[in-house]
Parts: sequence; C-alpha cells; structure tokens
Amino acid sequence: MANCHLCGTYIAPREPHYRREVYSGSSSGVGLSWRGNAWWTGRRYTGIRTLCLACAQQVDAARAPGPRLLVLLAFVVLGVLAFALFH
Repeated sequence: MANCHLCGTYIAPREPHYRREVYSGSSSGVGLSWRGNAWWTGRRYTGIRTLCLACAQQVDAARAPGPRLLVLLAFVVLGVLAFALFH
C-alpha cells in the first residue's frame, strides 16, 4: 500500500517501513516594495516520509558524520588540552 517517497518502490504491508525526514520541495519568490527595493526569497521544505530500506540506508549514510568532522573534532580537543596544560 505504501511507496517509497524517493524511488517509488512499492513497500508491502508486512515489510518494515522506514520513516526519515527528507527533502519534500521548495518555493521561491520575488518581492518589490513601494520604495523600489526588490528581494528574493527561497524556502526548502522537509517532512517525515516513508522510505524503503535502500533509500533509508542512503539517507542515514549521508547524515553520518564524515571523517573530516572527526579529524576536526580531534584537533579541537587536542588544542583545548594543550592550552589547558601549558597555560
């Protein structure tokens, strides 16, 4: 009865349904004030949607902290420790 929001695969009622917050659309617009000022607005919409196992794994992998973040965090911790020990 349910379909995956990202790939459209049919998900049988007895199969597990994975719920994740994913991109669901966007909107944009231009405004003009009476003084002649113009501006652009853009919005990105997300919502909790049903996904198949493969798409849920892709979403989870994309949100996992990467090695760059872990290396940065390690340098920050080492910097704080060095500052605390030598000052």
